[in-house]
Amino acid sequence: MLASAYELDMSTPSQSIYTHYHYLEPDSYEPSRSAKVIYGKRGKVAEELAFKLKHYFDVKLLIIDTAIYPNIANYRDSTTHKYIYFPFSENKDIYLQRIGGKWYYSPYTISKIEELYNEAVPFGSDTIIGFFGEWGQTLILGLKVWQWISLVVLIISIFIIYRIQRWLLNILMKVIFYRNKSISQEALKTIKFFGKYASVYLIMHYSRLFIPSIQLPAQINIFLVRGLEFTTIIFLVILLFAAIDFVIARYTKITAGKDNTLANQFKPILQKVLKTIAVLIGIIMMLETLNVNIGALLAGVSIAGLAIALAAQDTVKNVLGSIIIFFDQPFKIGDDIRVDSVEGTVELVGLRATRVRSYDNALIYVPNAKLTDSYINNNGLRIYRRYFTNLGIMYGTPPYLTEAFINGLKGLILAHPATRKDSFQVSLYSLEASSINIRFNLFFQVPDYNTELQSRQEIISGIITLADKLGVQFAFPTTTIHIENQPGFPSLTPRYMPDSEQIKYVVNEFIEDFKKQITDKDNLQSNPKP
Repeated sequence: MLASAYELDMSTPSQSIYTHYHYLEPDSYEPSRSAKVIYGKRGKVAEELAFKLKHYFDVKLLIIDTAIYPNIANYRDSTTHKYIYFPFSENKDIYLQRIGGKWYYSPYTISKIEELYNEAVPFGSDTIIGFFGEWGQTLILGLKVWQWISLVVLIISIFIIYRIQRWLLNILMKVIFYRNKSISQEALKTIKFFGKYASVYLIMHYSRLFIPSIQLPAQINIFLVRGLEFTTIIFLVILLFAAIDFVIARYTKITAGKDNTLANQFKPILQKVLKTIAVLIGIIMMLETLNVNIGALLAGVSIAGLAIALAAQDTVKNVLGSIIIFFDQPFKIGDDIRVDSVEGTVELVGLRATRVRSYDNALIYVPNAKLTDSYINNNGLRIYRRYFTNLGIMYGTPPYLTEAFINGLKGLILAHPATRKDSFQVSLYSLEASSINIRFNLFFQVPDYNTELQSRQEIISGIITLADKLGVQFAFPTTTIHIENQPGFPSLTPRYMPDSEQIKYVVNEFIEDFKKQITDKDNLQSNPKP
């Protein structure tokens, strides 16, 4: 060989690494020359160490590029200021050292070669090579016989292991899931999909472990290992997708038939967010496989993200607000809420805003950030709905008539089917400038706002009718001068019922009529005419 005709050049780190790697290539195979870079070792021991170190480089996909290595005899490391050189920034166990004017792999690196080799090739090649003997070293199409046989055995083993895995996983899933009748068909389909791709994922992982033992050439090894690593990551993301789909399907089955509208609406949003996170995890793993500096990349992304966040901080707040609403659930779809000046029925909760239909049928979008920072009055969660007012009657109303009116109001509340009978107040409350005030406070037990309005109308209509039947007049906030007696004009002095029995009869008759009126109305609504 031409290479053996001249003295080896080990005067610089670049030349020494070239010597080590070049003389172990198939076209220039001279292990005795390559072993010269192994300091303090000779003969077969040095050759074996040189070979194992190169194989470690190939398995770990450490690319040798002498063009970027220093070609300076007096090179010093910028950190330690010593005559040493680290060819791989990601591995500080491997470095060259200048000894006696030449560059060798350092004594420390030589002491670590066996450990590094065993770590990179857990299923050692030595046993396989020894099994085939010398005839296994014969080259065929660029590979040795034992390597071709190992590849065939690996492919057959992968197929057999895959079938066994599928069989075991199917049995396991039948025992755990298929006999569980509470699991939906969609969830079972996802489980089957998961089992299939889990088998493929495990096979890819096994292959990644065994490939280094075959000691393929660097370029082939890089292609296979990188391909297996990328494929494994892709299948891992697919498995995460299947797991997310199963959890969502399972949750849908559990919550089926329950009044959980808000959570149901958030399920597709949550599903998309989780799958996006799974994809990001896969991308980060791929970048790490390519030895990309994730820290520096994230720092750059963080700076860009900070600028974007500052420009779109309101949007970010609203998205976070939607997540808070999902977990806290201060209201659900269909609830009547009031937030500041907005009052209406919740129709939709989105990532940015919540859609509220006001009582005048206007559609209002309330930013989710505002909802999380404001007091929310959820009328939809009320068990009872309060109605309160002050009834002002005129001065001059006789006490007995006032008492009868108050009793009639109490009877009105007791007679109405939608009022709470154990908590209401009807009593004289205050004497104002132009009226005698009666405090009228009650609670409706109704399911929604429309029913509340209908019940209010019935009560208010009953109050007006009762006042009319008793001759009780409501006061106005005005000042009125009455001249009760003038010559030639009838007297303005009011005349009231003097007979208490007659008054009692009128009140009872009114209450009975009111009961009948409400009962007839309820019967008509429950049994409409055909």
